[in-house]
Amino acid sequence: MGTDFSWDQLNQLALSIESLRLGKYSDFQIRCKDDTVIKTHRAIVCTRSRVLAAAIDGQFKEAVAQEYHMNDDEPSIVGKMIDYLYTLDYDDHCSSTSGAKSVIEHAGADDPASLLVNAKVYVIADKYEIEALKKLACLKYTEVLPNTWNTSNFSESASHVFENTVETDRILRDVIVQVASDNIRALLDRGEFVDLLKRHGDIGAEIMRKVVNRYDQVEVPPMDPSGDKGWGESKKKRRIRKESVG
Repeated sequence: MGTDFSWDQLNQLALSIESLRLGKYSDFQIRCKDDTVIKTHRAIVCTRSRVLAAAIDGQFKEAVAQEYHMNDDEPSIVGKMIDYLYTLDYDDHCSSTSGAKSVIEHAGADDPASLLVNAKVYVIADKYEIEALKKLACLKYTEVLPNTWNTSNFSESASHVFENTVETDRILRDVIVQVASDNIRALLDRGEFVDLLKRHGDIGAEIMRKVVNRYDQVEVPPMDPSGDKGWGESKKKRRIRKESVG
């Protein structure tokens, strides 16, 4: 028969795991490209990431050295990924890391910079096969999007996602395409968005497909035998009405 734990007990357990984020009793470390070292625990990080687990379980140098190098990833984004592995959350306003701790720079709710932060977390979660983190990053991205889509950060985050994910990875791509198609008139007035479309034809194609599909769903008025093409009064009708008013 299973044991039922109280919320207080579960909270204490969560706090105990979170406290390990500071590196105490560490048995595995991650070295970033700027030589930042993040002390971790195999029982936590390897059970959540199949990529890290494979490196430790296999005959790789990481298994011997108990150290994994992430030379291609931003230290601040690596820090957020590790934060999530210990706490099931991360701060999308963090801009840098120092050792094992994140340096928080809050810019308030709906900070446009959060778009790029969450896009980068999404990409690194995909790289290290942490599916739950991908979903959380997409959720955080979507939450700030309504008040931040009309900024340069939207275009920058869209570019990062489309450049670093495969075409079949639709979770965040679909969100970006939907918002862009919903606000295409305003976005076309932004130079960086137009540049984005020029650089990435695949984004433009997906947005155009979404806009066209929406147009196809609009009910077109029937043809008017008097000469109107279904788009309002015919020229003849407008002329007659104008003469009668005059």
